[in-house]
Amino acid sequence: MKKRRLAAVTAGICLAAFLPAVPAQAAHVGSIRTADGILMQAGDPEPVEETFPERFDLREKGLVTSVKNQGSYGMCWCFASLSALEGNLLPQDPAVDLSEWHAAYYTYSDVFGFSEPGTDAADRLKGGGNGYMLAPTLTRWVGPVPESLFPFGDYDVLQPDAQVTDFYDDAVCHVSEFCFLAYDPEDESFPDQCSAVKQAVYHGNAVTMNYLNRSASYTATKDAFYNDGSAMTGSYHAVSIVGWDDAFPASRFRDDPGQDGAWLVKNSWGPGFGENGYFWMAYGTAGVVEAYYLEQEPAQKHDGMMMYDDYGMWTAFSEKDEDDWARCANVFTAQEDTCITSVMFCTTGADDYSVSICKNLRNAGRPDSGERFGTVSGRSECAGYHTADLSEPVPVQAGETFAVMAEFSGEPGQHIACEGFIRNTTEHADGTVDVDQTIHSEEQMTATLAAGQSLYCTDGRNWHDMYDEEPVELTSRNGDDKLTSYIRVGNICLRALTQKQGTVLFSEYADNVPAGTQLTLSAVGAEEIFCSIDGGAEQRYEAPIVIDSACTVTAHAVSGDTVYPPFTQQYTIRRAQLSSVLETGSGKYLTFEQLDPQTYTAVWTGSRADLMPVTSGTITSDTETLASGTITQADNTRPALTMTVSGEGMEDSLYVIYFTEDYRGDVNLDGAVNASDAAQVLIYAAAAGANALTPEKTPDAAWLQRADWNASGDANASDAALILIEAAKRGA
Repeated sequence: MKKRRLAAVTAGICLAAFLPAVPAQAAHVGSIRTADGILMQAGDPEPVEETFPERFDLREKGLVTSVKNQGSYGMCWCFASLSALEGNLLPQDPAVDLSEWHAAYYTYSDVFGFSEPGTDAADRLKGGGNGYMLAPTLTRWVGPVPESLFPFGDYDVLQPDAQVTDFYDDAVCHVSEFCFLAYDPEDESFPDQCSAVKQAVYHGNAVTMNYLNRSASYTATKDAFYNDGSAMTGSYHAVSIVGWDDAFPASRFRDDPGQDGAWLVKNSWGPGFGENGYFWMAYGTAGVVEAYYLEQEPAQKHDGMMMYDDYGMWTAFSEKDEDDWARCANVFTAQEDTCITSVMFCTTGADDYSVSICKNLRNAGRPDSGERFGTVSGRSECAGYHTADLSEPVPVQAGETFAVMAEFSGEPGQHIACEGFIRNTTEHADGTVDVDQTIHSEEQMTATLAAGQSLYCTDGRNWHDMYDEEPVELTSRNGDDKLTSYIRVGNICLRALTQKQGTVLFSEYADNVPAGTQLTLSAVGAEEIFCSIDGGAEQRYEAPIVIDSACTVTAHAVSGDTVYPPFTQQYTIRRAQLSSVLETGSGKYLTFEQLDPQTYTAVWTGSRADLMPVTSGTITSDTETLASGTITQADNTRPALTMTVSGEGMEDSLYVIYFTEDYRGDVNLDGAVNASDAAQVLIYAAAAGANALTPEKTPDAAWLQRADWNASGDANASDAALILIEAAKRGA
């Protein structure tokens, strides 16, 4: 017979139900309905010692991608989260574009996700979602994948029968941290909560938030938002915080927030909304139910994951409210020979942790009855999903049973995070009843729950099996309303991340790196590494390899008499590039044509040219330095604007924006097609014909684009003649 053990259970981190909502600025957005009193925010933050500037903007650091438009789909939760993740990846890939379409659809997968039987793809993509659903999707490596593989709006690419592992090879990266932050303006720790948000943003991690969206709380220009909490109806909408301004005037809001200061928020309603797709939100805005940020690691770091918590962290528990320590474990049987290199676990707040791999178990019901290996300790600064690398790889063989064990300690409360099915029933005084529950059903969650999988211990002696826990029912009153919460716990959120023995891991997996990068190598469960560069002599790896030019690095591990297969990475020197250029007057992004590896051109013929370029590099135009993330009023009466983007250890890129479609023939960009242009072409053609072009005298690809009048792919005397003919026509 099952025995009830849990005396202190949190009634759910987030309860998701979905309602259509059509704000004036966009079509359907996702919403979250929660019953009063049972929405558990993240625990109180650790005091932040760091100090921050009065104003900060990730656009100025080049860490924000272009503003997108979710259209009629309720996918704000994916747009906001993947936008934040794109910002992390921008330095190595200025063109990064992750697929929201993929993330939203497969979060609702019938095979492994939060399936809603009887709903089709269109309904799921318009229905909404939240970070608590996305977290178990991304942290089990279901993406993120490139937009090119799953383009927005393309139903034909969706595969309803796809398995989790089908997306491993396409993942751009692995989400290693999914950190939830507390946000409650009524809490006395709110200043610390704001500091925690600032800390994340300041270190390059945009913070996604889900807030109660009300049209009446925006200014008329939609560039500022404040909800004082007097009206808590509406639908929820997800956006991402990319900066702040402590001096943002309180007078800018429709209602007075009582103090200056606001977050700079990136939206997903296109660049025409608000202030170029952004708006300002007062710090003290009521109705924020989620705030979180993501971190990632190279997908190559791990090749396997052992886990039971398909639906991720939805609740937490302890045996007693006063428990300040707990131990938990998941017992696995290896399916192949491999090495456990890291452990992923969940916390509900700031906790000290220690994780180990326990092997040679004398009693499978007592995970601590074996030997501990790879132990690593640390502290989680916030609630959410965390990844800890073990002190050493722990090899396991196919068929071997072992335990991943974690110990947590901190303030009294619920320290063991797990899956949970939660149903809240509110009986109103007028006889009406509201029922709200997690998006996954109890049957879905318990379908794979079995004895001997997840165990816990809170007294240092006795271990209990999660399979033996009966549901818990909590009742309370809110005025005349009676609230009943039914809670069923599932598997513990504790996972083993693996990599095969003998794998050589590279510190850099981007195919482009700054010159001077020190590349370090490590081997999983092996003693030595031998490497070669560009097929040269093989040497024993003893110190970092300095990458100063394009090269290919090949390395293999050796352990005793065993020589493992080689691993190869190709590197080029990173090029400083623009990630986007917005013309703010029209709300349109410029589309550049790449002429060669370093030259890009675009045509802009609008009546204005108020340009906002974004890059992590430095922009120079003539002798002027342009600032990333700020508006430059370009003189569009000139033939073109040229910008050189540079960065430390990077190769330069040239961007040319033509302010007329009639730019061919104006070789020297003086605003006219005349004999001087033809002369330049003839000089070039003569030097090229005589093989006398030095690198210094070789014109850039944009020059050749203007000089190649007949579009033959070369600039020669024929082009010069045609330019002279055109000059004569215009002169006439």
